Amino acid sequence: MDTHLEFSKAQYRELLFTIGMTIYLLELLTDLGGQTKYVASLKRMKALRDMVYRRAEDFGIYDWSEEESDGTFELSDTALERVGNVAHDVEEFFAYEHLSNVLAWRDFEREHTKKEIEEMGRENNGYFGVPLYDYEERYWNEFDAYGFNRLEIV
Repeated sequence: MDTHLEFSKAQYRELLFTIGMTIYLLELLTDLGGQTKYVASLKRMKALRDMVYRRAEDFGIYDWSEEESDGTFELSDTALERVGNVAHDVEEFFAYEHLSNVLAWRDFEREHTKKEIEEMGRENNGYFGVPLYDYEERYWNEFDAYGFNRLEIV
């Protein structure tokens, strides 16, 4: 089996970024989210990171990672900034979408009886995208205009 892969410098840099981003997301899930089911994946990704990052200098990439005293690699400040910027955008997008959906469901359930919702579910094979759209759109418009600044607990 041929396991040799050839990358351009740009492709290799994107591979480094993808590995760094994956580790960042898995660390969020395991460290902050308490999702232990991702611990093994995180360990495998860190091993892959160390193997791949070790070759960065072969591609003339010196600003992406820093080797630690134990032989593992961590993202450099330059790489952390890039990963952090993308992660921020992802987190903001998911917060926006999730919150819009949760609040839309809340409003939808306030305006329809359980029986009406069950009937809509049967008619649409469990799909509520169309009936929920107007409810979600109100929150999308709100968040587009004001972000989360007008959300308050009352």
